[in-house]
Amino acid sequence: MRVLIGDEDEQLCGLVQRLLRSKGLVAESAQRGMALLSLLSETPPDLLIVDALLPEVGGIEIVEKLAANPRFGRTAVIVTSDLLCGWRMDADLREVYGVSALLEKPFKLNQLWQLVEREAARRAGRAVTVRRLPARAYRAGREALERAQCGDLEGGIEACRAGIQDDPYAVQLRLELGSLLLRRGALFPALAAFEEALRVDPACFAAMRTLAALYEERGLRHRATDLWQRALAHCPDEALAARLRKHLLSLL
Repeated sequence: MRVLIGDEDEQLCGLVQRLLRSKGLVAESAQRGMALLSLLSETPPDLLIVDALLPEVGGIEIVEKLAANPRFGRTAVIVTSDLLCGWRMDADLREVYGVSALLEKPFKLNQLWQLVEREAARRAGRAVTVRRLPARAYRAGREALERAQCGDLEGGIEACRAGIQDDPYAVQLRLELGSLLLRRGALFPALAAFEEALRVDPACFAAMRTLAALYEERGLRHRATDLWQRALAHCPDEALAARLRKHLLSLL
């Protein structure tokens, strides 16, 4: 398994490289965005670990380039950051770019290794196939985000719906549609969008967690509890799983 690391902290890169090599993985690193892009151009890695704010070319921009390029369709991505944090950012990166995880800095090496080990297991067992959006659906997602950022919620919603027509299995677009509908105050259409995302991908953690929270807010505790339990079973992170477990116990 080949891993590329992108982080301006040379010491951190060295620590991560030594960890991965000690586990039998091939690991290379770069401290600047252009150097990382050069490494990426050689052969697509199995896993990219990249800081969100890498100098020259930011990690998020690099991730966006990979998401739009079918050549990197099987490259898993872990984004690290000390500024872009929280579950909302985590969900956005997963939904829009197919990122495997957002790891908040400073992190412990064993936290990173758990994520790498999970990706290695997935790759070995072919448990997960990374699915990139077709070009038209991807462009629709980008348009939806840009319109929403400019305050044009209706335009963003229409862009999502157009993208879903092009690709009915585009879970990311259904999640984005639900988020935009929520921002517009359209709760029930938003619920329908998230439910459709879960129907298309029964293992979609983001849809489970969002639906669970929304149903709980509406007082529908039984449906919420069911979804929290499903979310716990598909939770990608041990620390988050512990918080979900604690919350679930408070509902039972």
